[in-house]
Amino acid sequence: MSTKYFVTFLSAFFMLFFCAFAQQKTNQLPENGTHKIFYSNGSIKEKGRYKNSQKQGVWYFYTEKGVVEKKEKYKKGELRWQIFYNKGKITKTIDRDGKVVERPKCGC
Repeated sequence: MSTKYFVTFLSAFFMLFFCAFAQQKTNQLPENGTHKIFYSNGSIKEKGRYKNSQKQGVWYFYTEKGVVEKKEKYKKGELRWQIFYNKGKITKTIDRDGKVVERPKCGC
């Protein structure tokens, strides 16, 4: 009887250990390199790169159909500007001071 409880306890311990380890790895940001997130249909949702575990450079955000929806520029993890698109045309920009510039619907 005690062997049965021991095997059950050991099995439960290993399941909890591996579940905790897997969750910890998925929450960690890459220290350096390219980062991509995908939609369930396989198209890219967002992509950018990390440097010293901080967002760096231009990050791209896409619709499920692969059209650029937004761009963001980071320097040492700090957001510098954002550009929003609608059907490939710029609709508004936001600078690092929060100043919003709305664009005409023509994207010009």
